[in-house]
Amino acid sequence: DNTSTVKDENSEFDDWIELYNTTSNSINLSGLFLSDDVSNLTKWALPNVTIQAESYQIIWADADTDQSEIHSNFKLSASGEQLFISDADAYLIDSLTFPIQIDDIAYGRFPNGTGAFTYISPTVNTSNNTASVIPAHSNLVLKAHPNPVSEVLYISIESQIESALNIYDALGRKLYSKSFSAGIIE
Repeated sequence: DNTSTVKDENSEFDDWIELYNTTSNSINLSGLFLSDDVSNLTKWALPNVTIQAESYQIIWADADTDQSEIHSNFKLSASGEQLFISDADAYLIDSLTFPIQIDDIAYGRFPNGTGAFTYISPTVNTSNNTASVIPAHSNLVLKAHPNPVSEVLYISIESQIESALNIYDALGRKLYSKSFSAGIIE
């Protein structure tokens, strides 16, 4: 959920996907496909671009294929979804299911290219080894609407640990309190 980390060539803060070539050889992306739809694995053809050994390729996920850099024909969901890489025969090469995203926090492999996926500080076109890992206990996402509220407030919480929600009014009076286990609460 890129809101202020890096801009594309049109100065837009679009979401991006970063591919990393972990090998000592160049890899050409021609003939491969990227998709966010398991029923359409050949949704977007990767361009005829070569990723050099131990290098990166940014793909802007903004459904704006008319721009000059590499832009997919689909967007990413900050609520979490899946990504798939396949060949022309729709043979699945790799996939990723990513959770709800946090503004300007990346979801990448740490250590770089080999470790488990986790929330990290963004490292666009550079090694994730320089990233700061965002600890699991700090992965709390709270969304509330409408704001301001007059009668009914809708709250959605995703937490990876047991937590508590306390709501106070402007005078400091506790209006609501609830404990909950890890997961999504709405």
